Amino acid sequence: MAWLLFSMMTIWSGIQGRLGPSVAWHQDGKTHWNAPDSDEGAHHFNFMTQLYPSTAGNGVWVLPGSHRRGKADIRKMVAESGSDRIEGAVPMQCDAGDTIVTNRQLVHGSFANSSPDRRITLNEGFFPRKPRRRRSAVTPKSLTTK
Repeated sequence: MAWLLFSMMTIWSGIQGRLGPSVAWHQDGKTHWNAPDSDEGAHHFNFMTQLYPSTAGNGVWVLPGSHRRGKADIRKMVAESGSDRIEGAVPMQCDAGDTIVTNRQLVHGSFANSSPDRRITLNEGFFPRKPRRRRSAVTPKSLTTK
């Protein structure tokens, strides 16, 4: 029998043009840093589907490769950069309908929307789960046996 090994969460996030707030730099998946079965290649991942174009002015910024360095000291990174613009970070730019796939441990965040453009994202986060033991198994045979 095959098991579903990933749980999923879905979040809609919308940021109105010139009104949207910032989202501080962060990494998702904060509870698994020292897990013995952690796998950098498949630890967690996000699908971020853009319903409107994503630009440097309205979109999410990422720090490439940061998911490979473990838990980041984001306060230190910001202090060393001298501003909230972490050195090396780049915007995730894409068209409406595009889906970006990232590791959930990638350092990412967004600045206040300085553009007139709206950003709405469908975020789907997937993270591994170990199969749990069932208390009682219900099988097609047990449903039909009298």
